[in-house]
Amino acid sequence: MCSKPKKICSSLCSWPIFNSLESQFLSQIHMVLVYGTLGNEALIVTKDKMVYGLGNNVNGCLGIGDEDATLDPKKVEDLCGKDIKTFAYGIGPHIYSWGCNDRGQLGTEKSAQVITPILVQIPVPEDSLSMKRIIDIACGINYSVALTEDGKLDSRFDLIKHETKIKWVDIAALNCSNISVAVSEEGHVYVWGNCHGEKIVTPTVTPFSDMHDAIARYGPSVMHQPLILYANEGPDILQCLKTAFDDRLTSDFEIQVQGKCIYVHKVVLIARCSYFRTMFQHDWACQKLFLNEGKPSYVIYKAFLKYLYTDIIDLPLEKASELLDLAEEYCESNLKQHCIQLIKQGITVSNVAYFYRIAVKHNAKDLKDFCIKFAVDHLTAVTQTESFSKLDRITMKTFIIKIGKVGGFKK
Repeated sequence: MCSKPKKICSSLCSWPIFNSLESQFLSQIHMVLVYGTLGNEALIVTKDKMVYGLGNNVNGCLGIGDEDATLDPKKVEDLCGKDIKTFAYGIGPHIYSWGCNDRGQLGTEKSAQVITPILVQIPVPEDSLSMKRIIDIACGINYSVALTEDGKLDSRFDLIKHETKIKWVDIAALNCSNISVAVSEEGHVYVWGNCHGEKIVTPTVTPFSDMHDAIARYGPSVMHQPLILYANEGPDILQCLKTAFDDRLTSDFEIQVQGKCIYVHKVVLIARCSYFRTMFQHDWACQKLFLNEGKPSYVIYKAFLKYLYTDIIDLPLEKASELLDLAEEYCESNLKQHCIQLIKQGITVSNVAYFYRIAVKHNAKDLKDFCIKFAVDHLTAVTQTESFSKLDRITMKTFIIKIGKVGGFKK
């Protein structure tokens, strides 16, 4: 599943390829994607679900049925009326693919050039049940980047696998400059690859908060993903859900924690949490829930409920372990993974032993492994911290043994 195209309000005046188009046609555009080495090719989806190609049409990449350049939008007949949601470009196979195929990169089982979109038949591996689910892809000139459902990034460049430790929500790759861009869960934008002649081999944080700004700075003047145009459009469903959280006026259910009320909606809780799904199945008429004093605290429970509305953990790092406890109690595996990602991002010399103990408590293997690897690189400093000294005897012994097995003491 490709990431959702970014919505902007734009006249398209920043993109020279659209300068010759009539205003009447421009007003009917719903989505556009500019690509090519110099931004000299574009795909356009209009409000009536027609798809057009415009520009140089190198190797038939516009999919308009020929290889001729066109200054006027020409229909991509095979895609018209199919309610196209997004586009991706690069040198590699896609679900529908067309263009240069000299290395069989379109996945069509033949090496002949394809000038109209053709459906790619993708085989299902025998062990597909054990494979990680890919939620986003990006294609470069000699490489691909895939984002898995657990927030991990798998980058393939010249057949070398590189997996980062940052806990990702969006990715992009550009085929005309060999750079990749990704956004972390905190909203930081990272870049790596060939950035204006400088070789950056690991994801490096940029000062930008938007992928488009980062690409404009470090890459060519093209779009990494389609842009949806709109004017005076209201908030989308995610924004509405975020606004509805803890809104007393629209709420139909009240949760009281430590004497404080949190206003929520039954339908959201049912859709997002199996605990509430079971609860309301037996007592739909219930309008209030009173939690006993103690754990979870008001702050933790409110953060949990807000996560159900937004998929965002709004808590400082030191509170993440308490939310992890609640996630495990309610059997919320997605929230548990989000908590683990948040903890990994905040691991330091002073807290790595503490979070190793948390990982042991919750049997979180990936977090345990992460803590071990971090401790190996900072072994002397870690063993002198207060959190290390507070480990119980069994946990400390296991911690030391695991560090030794990966060669920590040799370093």
